[in-house]
Amino acid sequence: MTGSMLRGAMHLAAAISVSLCAVSALAAGTTSFVSREFDLWPSAAATGGVVSTSRDPLVALWGNPAGLANRPGQVGATHSEWIADTRIEQLGVALGGGSAWRFGVSTHLVSTDDIPFRPLSGGVAVPYASPLGTFEVRDFNLGLTGAYRVRPGIDLGLTVRYLAQKIHTVDASTIAFDAGVMWQARPNLRAGLVVASLGPSLDWGSVKAPLPRAFRGGLMWSPHRTLNLSGDLWLQKDRPARGNLGVEWLPVSMLALRTGSLVGAGEQNITAGLGIMWRGIELDYAVIPMSNDLGTAHRLAIRLIPSGLRSKNAR
Repeated sequence: MTGSMLRGAMHLAAAISVSLCAVSALAAGTTSFVSREFDLWPSAAATGGVVSTSRDPLVALWGNPAGLANRPGQVGATHSEWIADTRIEQLGVALGGGSAWRFGVSTHLVSTDDIPFRPLSGGVAVPYASPLGTFEVRDFNLGLTGAYRVRPGIDLGLTVRYLAQKIHTVDASTIAFDAGVMWQARPNLRAGLVVASLGPSLDWGSVKAPLPRAFRGGLMWSPHRTLNLSGDLWLQKDRPARGNLGVEWLPVSMLALRTGSLVGAGEQNITAGLGIMWRGIELDYAVIPMSNDLGTAHRLAIRLIPSGLRSKNAR
């Protein structure tokens, strides 16, 4: 596959699945299509994508790794299908224990099949030309997370992630790092910081794709034991600053109602969802309406939680 054809394929994948795999800037060689939007566990996606202060163990595996510290063990899995035959699959395992250390393992796969491969004109795919064939896009990562409670109220975390990407017959891989800190300033106030996607660029041969390095910082305030209000500021390379706002209400121990908003995100606006827990099993659901005729994303996950833990992992 020539360099121009590769860039054309990347450009076409971006046009078809703008928010699916974040391929949009790859054609220009400015960033990889590693997606941080689609790394979110559904409970975080439902609350506007706030992750920096979340102490939900499964959110921590893809968000702020410091949130895993001093949390009980649990396991969860997701499967979602969206437009253009795009599928999202996640599996997370958070290990409990009696020490100050906590560890977890996570996998994440975003895949799109049968994308039309069309002729190029000036290095750009001709949108209405007859397809020359089809190709697939894959975005896979495997993460190992460790978190440590430095002292009561202060937690540190690190995730080492193996990233593997494929477009048509061309693939690339690299190693990335996420590092985070969390501070329980008061019983009802928490702050968090995370620096994500640090590591070497993906090398596609004719195209270098730097990772989408990002900084996220935020606060969570709990004015009542059943109510969590949270917000993040998200600064990502080559993208304008964005904000995330989330609300979680727990009217009863087995139910969590969630909503949120993404400020400055062109493809996503209001989010919503819920968590239902019964006998150590929790279902997390998120609905994410998209603009630009991209439809609505529905995310559903199941998790197994130790008996007696209430459905308020984010606190």
